[in-house]
Amino acid sequence: KEELQRNLLHEKQNELLQERKSMENEFNQKISEMEAQFAKEHQTIIFKFKEETSELEEKYQQELLQLENQLHEEKGQWEFEKYELLQENEDEKEKLKEMLQEKTLLFQMLTEERD
Repeated sequence: KEELQRNLLHEKQNELLQERKSMENEFNQKISEMEAQFAKEHQTIIFKFKEETSELEEKYQQELLQLENQLHEEKGQWEFEKYELLQENEDEKEKLKEMLQEKTLLFQMLTEERD
């Protein structure tokens, strides 16, 4: 009877060991599948992040280029307007010099006539 019990106990232990190994294998398989899924999702997220980053960089580079072009155009316009104002200033200065010379000449003439 003891030997029968030992045999049954041994069989149960073997069954439990086999069941534990089977559960361990299933668990390891699920862990491997989850790790693979995680790695796949991680790669997808990294790819999307890099793609979006690249798109944003391209967008901001384009905006920066547009702003640089706009600044260049505005600076050219300012330079043109500055040149025109300086030219007008020079013209007015010349007119004032001529007027001063005429008035000075007229004043001299009047002064000489009086004397």
